[in-house]
Amino acid sequence: MKLAEKWPKSKDVGTKIDNLRKKANMSHFKIGSKVRVLASYPPGHVRTPFFIRGKSGIVHDILGMYRNPETLAYGRVDADKKYLLRVLFKQKNLWQSYNGSDHDSIILDLYEHWLESIEIHI
Repeated sequence: MKLAEKWPKSKDVGTKIDNLRKKANMSHFKIGSKVRVLASYPPGHVRTPFFIRGKSGIVHDILGMYRNPETLAYGRVDADKKYLLRVLFKQKNLWQSYNGSDHDSIILDLYEHWLESIEIHI
């Protein structure tokens, strides 16, 4: 056996890490993580409101893993499980003409595959 054959392929490593993460009940994010909702507009049934796409917030809570409603909507009872996160957004960052308090916020439940991490640059 060649040395290169002993090492798993990068695709296999990613799959193994994802499987371990699921077994350990770990989300890619933690409470307090800064996230951005993907500005994606795929066809079909999706559970992420248009007004929140592309907006930034903070993970407020991790609710657990649930079957993906985007595939359940098409009758796939074998839908894969995804982490559902509660994300807090400042109202003033969502609406251009918002005149309320700077402290006003909204919390939405969003599936992890709709979120990306925001890097903090100092």
